[in-house]
Amino acid sequence: MLKQSILLLGVWSSCGVSALAGEIPPPYEAVYEQTITGQKAPMTSKISSDGKGKIKTVSDSPGGKVETLVDYPGKMSTTVMHGQHMWMKHALKEPYKDESVMKKEAKSLGTATFNGHPCHGYESKTGTAVTQTWMGDDIHAMVHFETNTGAAKSVSDLKSYSAKPGDVSLDIPADCKEFKMPGS
Repeated sequence: MLKQSILLLGVWSSCGVSALAGEIPPPYEAVYEQTITGQKAPMTSKISSDGKGKIKTVSDSPGGKVETLVDYPGKMSTTVMHGQHMWMKHALKEPYKDESVMKKEAKSLGTATFNGHPCHGYESKTGTAVTQTWMGDDIHAMVHFETNTGAAKSVSDLKSYSAKPGDVSLDIPADCKEFKMPGS
């Protein structure tokens, strides 16, 4: 379960709708359905932006609820894994990558329509992971997202979107212990 939660953390930490490298993302709330190789049922994840550089993701994973708050101006990410009763934080090594940064750093996949949204796609590689991100031209948010690590594949699709500010508060429950990543 910890392995799936960490894969989930990696997938959602790398996506969103732009702070240090690009524009700070506008306020929004988006709900995604995500499937991961070997997982019996899809997960639902909600991504919220306050429009000031904080983005929160809440996912219901097989191991329990996972919440991540990424604070781009503060250059910090905090994750609470409720099912494992642990939390961790780490400094952000890369700035948020909005579509203008993707256009410069990733391979263009052209255009396609996902879930009724006209999109432009981009492909990037990090180590053995290959990620395809499809940004909605109409809403300027991620509509479809795929990451393939070779060992696992994650696919996420937008189910709902609102341009209203999202809740980016994060409380660490008292029963959660801090988990320190090796090398942190």
